[in-house]
Amino acid sequence: MGMLRRSHTSLLVKGLFAALAISCLVGLYYGYRLMVSNEASRYFGRTVEERLQAMADDIAPIHVVVVTSNVRLGGAIAVMVSVTRHTKRPVRFHLVTDNATKYHAYAWMHHPRLTGINYEVLTFPTDPVDQGLFRTVDDSSASKLLFAKLYVTNLLPSVTGVVV
Repeated sequence: MGMLRRSHTSLLVKGLFAALAISCLVGLYYGYRLMVSNEASRYFGRTVEERLQAMADDIAPIHVVVVTSNVRLGGAIAVMVSVTRHTKRPVRFHLVTDNATKYHAYAWMHHPRLTGINYEVLTFPTDPVDQGLFRTVDDSSASKLLFAKLYVTNLLPSVTGVVV
């Protein structure tokens, strides 16, 4: 009789352990599904105002600054086309170039296949470049456009947030 009780107790413990293991696995499964879902990752634990702000951020365009000269203008246009085609979010391009390349960029962008790209062409003035900074680089091969990324806040004062 003592043997029967021990086996009955061990069977009960094994059954409880199996039930606990199954419930843990089910909980892990649904917890994982909740964690990887877009709704949970975006809105879990946020207030209504934060949710509305997150939805507005999804609609706001991503600002991308492309600095180029006439030599690399074709590559810059290719980057703009590729990013526009392969992203779901709206993108706003800011093409920073010198005065001579500005008109060439407009000629490229008026092609019928490129009319859907949201862009603006900015001319980088050479006046704000610190002359001491420019003298540190070999003047024969350097362009002042190399320093345009240091002046992005001056070129785009109305843009807030992240600029790529």
